[in-house]
Amino acid sequence: MSLTDWFYTYFGKTITEDQGYNVINTFAYAILALFLYFVIVRYILNKLLDKIYFRFCFAVILFVIWGSMLRVMEEPYSTVNIFHRSTNPFEFGFYFITPGIYFMVTGIVILSLFVSWIIEKYFGIDKLKTLTIIGFILLIPTFIFMLTRMTFIRDFFLYVFAIAVIIAIIYYITKQFKITYNKTEILAITGQIVDGIATFSALTFYPFFREQHILSNALMQGLGTWAFPFIKIIITLIIIFYLRKSDLDDSDKNYILLFIALFGFATGTRDLFSIACHLI
Repeated sequence: MSLTDWFYTYFGKTITEDQGYNVINTFAYAILALFLYFVIVRYILNKLLDKIYFRFCFAVILFVIWGSMLRVMEEPYSTVNIFHRSTNPFEFGFYFITPGIYFMVTGIVILSLFVSWIIEKYFGIDKLKTLTIIGFILLIPTFIFMLTRMTFIRDFFLYVFAIAVIIAIIYYITKQFKITYNKTEILAITGQIVDGIATFSALTFYPFFREQHILSNALMQGLGTWAFPFIKIIITLIIIFYLRKSDLDDSDKNYILLFIALFGFATGTRDLFSIACHLI
């Protein structure tokens, strides 16, 4: 097998033939994501931010949800299919499919933060406020457009309501044991609940969906789709309690929690919009 054939087999088919992930590209994308997030992006943020606060985490999630909607606009079975996937980084369609979508959204977040930093420096407007406004400017019109194209709009809002109820139940139960959460911890929990509920719902109630991630698929094959949301919640709570006992400062803790939150929101909201905008 030539090098070109090897890359196409383990990376290209995921894009061109929608064959899902395999061990090699899963490992490669995981390493790439960790390096990008904890090395390159962290270095840039250290130059632009004093610390990682909840307000920054919230603003980033706005961009992530916006990116998940763009991701649905590439799906050929979607009512909002606009872009066409490509394996070529020099073509537009590459940036609406994994891993290109992550490069694009990350780049836009960094660019927006840099613009916000410039505005704060010369006009005195808080950079995180500006970053949040930019996030909403991107998110709201895109969301309105998605609403106009939803074929399962009732289902979409039903899942949003279910997610809110589950978060309230978790918060109430843990509060009885004198356990409370800060805003960033709640953001991480919410992101993972969104992903868990969306994945469970898509695979349980809609026959046209399948799980493409090998670890998640293996887990649900062994335990059932119903177990997926519970496992994600349990793992997230364990990480939160571990971080509380660690010697990391609050900024580093928030950055780790943001990582957990954004991967939950990225895949979870993509699934919700995929369900809502699926061709009938």
